[in-house]
Amino acid sequence: MEKEYVILPQYPHYRIYRDGKVVREEYIRVHGDKKILMPVKVLKQHVSTNGYPALCVRDTNDRVVKVYVHRLIWMAYKGEIPKGMEISHINSERLDCRLENLCIESHQENMNNPITLIRFKWSNSIKSGKYNKERLAKASTKEYEANAVKVYFLMSDYGTKPVKIMDYMSAAHISFYRARRIIGMYSRVA
Repeated sequence: MEKEYVILPQYPHYRIYRDGKVVREEYIRVHGDKKILMPVKVLKQHVSTNGYPALCVRDTNDRVVKVYVHRLIWMAYKGEIPKGMEISHINSERLDCRLENLCIESHQENMNNPITLIRFKWSNSIKSGKYNKERLAKASTKEYEANAVKVYFLMSDYGTKPVKIMDYMSAAHISFYRARRIIGMYSRVA
């Protein structure tokens, strides 16, 4: 039977759960000549500028360290991340940090992911022809469009509530025009 949570030696005051939740345990923190009782608390995650959930924890030396949640969960349950490897989200949803949604890949494998290619398709490297245009075209197929429609239906509770276009673009990793077209096709009342 798997453990309900794991405590990493680098971060001894925190319980790390498989679903991405991190809980600070009760401990006494020495601050100068004062002793402060730190209560049990579920840590609030914030989304960093690159779109990944992160949080600030204290290490064994009582220094505050920013860590990405997906990396923390991988280290807790699978061990250290080898140099040159990256933690990738299987469903390409950066906010989904469950252990079941994480895998380890090289940078090249991560960049070959069709959704990653779409995300970077307007970058200078693709405009200059650095990336293989065949892979980019393959990523724009009907399968990708079907995935975007699936995301729309999940966000809208199967068409019963309106979806904000910017939130939908971010979740489905699609352009404004494609998002507007899909929302227009599926939000009409029959």
